[in-house]
Amino acid sequence: MLISLRKGVCILAVAVSSMATSVQADNHVVLIMDGGYFPDIVYVNRGDNIIFTNNSENEHTVGGPEDSWISEPIPVDGTYRMNINNQMAQTFSGQGADDLLMEGSFSYEEAPVTE
Repeated sequence: MLISLRKGVCILAVAVSSMATSVQADNHVVLIMDGGYFPDIVYVNRGDNIIFTNNSENEHTVGGPEDSWISEPIPVDGTYRMNINNQMAQTFSGQGADDLLMEGSFSYEEAPVTE
C-alpha cells in the first residue's frame, strides 16, 4: 500500500512539473536592421516576450498602430523587451535609415514547417 502511494505521489509530481514547464513564457528575438526587422513575423503565445535587439546604425523606436504602445528609444546594440498580452495589436513598426518605414507582426498561429 505504501509503495503504491509513493508511486502515485511521484507520478503526480512529474505531471505537475511538466505542466509548470509547459506554461513558461518564451523569449523571441527580433533584430532591428537598417532595412527592416528580422524576422518580420514572429510566432508567439500569449505571455511570451519579444526582445527587440537594435543591430542598426542608429537609435530606433518601435511601436504598435496608432501609438497603442511604444518603446523607449533603443540605442545601437540595445534591447527592448515587450510582453505579449491579449489587448495588443499584432503589428509593429518603426522608422529605419533614411526614414524608411519598417513593419513587422506577430501571430498566435503555429509557425509553418520549413525544410
